[in-house]
Amino acid sequence: MKKTLLLFLFLIPLILFGQEDTDAKTLDANKGSSYITFSVSPFLLVVSPRWNFGYIKSIDEKIKLGVTVGIGSSRIVFDNYDASFSNYFIWEIRPEVYIIHNPKSKVSIYNSVELFYINENAVVKNSYYITENDFNVYFKQADYNRQKYGAVANFGVFVPFSSYFGMNFYAGLGIKWRQNTYTNLVQAEPYPNDYDDFLWRSYYRKEGLKIGFQPNFGVNLNLIIQ
Repeated sequence: MKKTLLLFLFLIPLILFGQEDTDAKTLDANKGSSYITFSVSPFLLVVSPRWNFGYIKSIDEKIKLGVTVGIGSSRIVFDNYDASFSNYFIWEIRPEVYIIHNPKSKVSIYNSVELFYINENAVVKNSYYITENDFNVYFKQADYNRQKYGAVANFGVFVPFSSYFGMNFYAGLGIKWRQNTYTNLVQAEPYPNDYDDFLWRSYYRKEGLKIGFQPNFGVNLNLIIQ
C-alpha cells in the first residue's frame, strides 16, 4: 500500500502542472495523438500485483490501436502480497482497438474492444485448494498456475492535462475463461471443509476451468506523442 500512496503523491504535482498549461496546444492534444501509457490503477497492486505499460498508435482521428503488457514478480511488487506465495511471477498482454466518437473535442470519448491473456505462477505453501469435485486438499507445498483469457468491451475517455500528458479513464465488461492448476503437491491430504470461503473465495482456490463475466476498470497515465 505504501507504493500505491507514493505513486499517487508523485502524480499530484504532474496533474497540477498540467492544469496550468491550458494553451491552444492542449486543446489539440488528443487529435491524432499516440500515447505511451502507464497504469496507475491501485487494484493492480493488490490483486495479482503487476506493473502495466503500453503503447497506443493513432491510425487516424477516429481509430487507435494499442497494446499493453504487464509483468510482476516477488522482486518488483509487494513481497508480502500473500504469505503463502513464493517465487511469484505474472505476465499479461492486452491488444485493443479504440473507436473515437468525438475526435474534434479536447476530451475524447471512445469505445474499445480488448483481448487479454494472463499467465500467473507461484509456489504455494501450507495452504489448500478446492478440487473440481469440490473436495478440499491440504498441502505443504504445490506449484500453482493460472491462465486467463477473454475479451472485454470498454467505454472510456482520454483527458489531456497538457500537450505532453493526460489520463485515460475506462470501464467495461466482457467474458473470461480461467484455468487454475495445482501440480507437484507435497504431503497432500483431504482437508475438512470447516471454513470454506463462504462470502469471498480467493480466485486461486478453485481448481479447474471457470467461465464467467469479466469486469474491467482502471486509470492510465498517458505520455502524449504528437
